[in-house]
Amino acid sequence: MGRLLFVPGLGASVLLAAVLRQAWRSRVGGWRPRGVAVAGGVLALFHLVLAPLGWPAMAMMIRQLGTDSEQLAWRVRSELDPTLLPSQRVVVLDARDIGTLLYVPVRWALRGQEMPRAWWPLSMVGESPILTRTGATSLTLELPRGGHFLTTEAEQTLRAPEYMLGEGARVELEGMRVTVLAADAHGPTRLGFEFDVPLEDPSLVFLHWREGTLRRLTPPPEGTRLELSAVAGGGAD
Repeated sequence: MGRLLFVPGLGASVLLAAVLRQAWRSRVGGWRPRGVAVAGGVLALFHLVLAPLGWPAMAMMIRQLGTDSEQLAWRVRSELDPTLLPSQRVVVLDARDIGTLLYVPVRWALRGQEMPRAWWPLSMVGESPILTRTGATSLTLELPRGGHFLTTEAEQTLRAPEYMLGEGARVELEGMRVTVLAADAHGPTRLGFEFDVPLEDPSLVFLHWREGTLRRLTPPPEGTRLELSAVAGGGAD
């Protein structure tokens, strides 16, 4: 992200100024080495013409992202009971993007609203996974058409490819255990989740991505295989 380039940009600005100065001097003096002239022209185009034009667009984009995250946080909040939320673990079956994953609870915290006991995004992929209820306290997620978890750029900001989880790997949280049930050389293909209470317990709230927001999902009966993309907002049939 551009905000991470501030410190290296200080040194780069000195280098840029030196190249542009030399290119201008060579123009005035009549001696124009081809490499200096080309480099100076390209740098001037990007940094003196295109970059200033891009500032307003970037500012508008960031403002729009802020507005979108604020609206999403409000919509998700409307799916929850604020009186019960402090004692609940919110399970997000498919967060879809890192903004949903991170910014929704951050927005609540910034506004001083009641926070859930836990915020557990189970996946962050571009398409809705398939959920299978495997037991009273457990479920699995897999992607349609043989997709993989932890392979998108957004997912890899949280776990780099060199630390990819293989089949049998486990992650223990307070109240939930995650197991990689199947994986190949490209990453996990099926994930298992086991909770410390039945899925119908009021301490668990399940959300899934539907119609541009996160909607409540009623856990299906044991043995049910459910394509989340086909579930209407508000519950499972």
